[in-house]
Formats: sequence, structure tokens, C-alpha cells
Amino acid sequence: SRVMTDQELARAVVRGTRLQPLLYMELAGQEIPPLLEHMPGQDAGGDGLGAAPTCEGVWFYVVAPRELSEAEGFKPVAFSADTRDRAAPQLETMMTTLVEGIRQGKFFIVPGQHCEWCDVRPVCHRTHPASARRAREDHKQIHAHRNMRRQQPG
Repeated sequence: SRVMTDQELARAVVRGTRLQPLLYMELAGQEIPPLLEHMPGQDAGGDGLGAAPTCEGVWFYVVAPRELSEAEGFKPVAFSADTRDRAAPQLETMMTTLVEGIRQGKFFIVPGQHCEWCDVRPVCHRTHPASARRAREDHKQIHAHRNMRRQQPG
């Protein structure tokens, strides 16, 4: 076993299998709501809370399997603003595909190892024969999602 690399994380983000880095980065770059701009007891001048924040990237500490040493198994993996900017077209495709799918009620069945810990496992149709067959064979419905899952970062 080994720990995920920065490039592998970027690939997972543009394929829509790891949304957390992109969402964290986007949230970190949002302006602080007006109610929080000036906390009680603080002066209104120069505290920087009202300024639009910037986000250079997000870093995750990936906890690897026990067979790796502590130094190898607990290291930061980066998703930087530069990576996001280079992958902007792929990220736009991925987000559009997912959002449009949700709006249209298309929740794609993508079986894998994650099924073991998935929160929606009890209601998922992955074991329903007709649904599983449609997930494999209905190319018109799943075409955009399959293409998204094959993207590479820019």
C-alpha cells in the first residue's frame, strides 16, 4: 500500500470521486457573512475580517494503512489553487454533470470499494437487478457521467 499523491488527488477531484478538496477551497474563499465581520468587543478598523479572503490551496492528511511507517502513512496531500486553475474546464464539466444529474433526478450507481462504508447503502439500488443493468447498459443516460469519471486534470 501507499499514500495518494497530489496528482492522484487532483485526478479524483476532476472525476468527481473526491469533492471535499474543491468544496473546502471554494468555501475558504468566500467572504465572511456581515454578522461575523465585526465581533463584539473588537474595533472596526484594520482587523481584516471584512476583507475578501484568498485560498492558496487545501491540504489533507491521508492516514494510510498500518503497514506503512508513521512518516509514510501520515503526510499532507495538496490540492492547490494552481491545480484548481489548471483544471478549471474539467472541474466545470464535473460540477455541471453532477448538478444537472441531481436536478434531473439521476443518481448514478457507481459500485466500488466505497460501497462498504457508504451512508446510503441501505437504500442504494446497486443490488437491484434492473437498476444495476440500467447502470451498465443505458449509455444515453450515463454517457456524461462516464466521461466525467475518465477526465484528467489540466
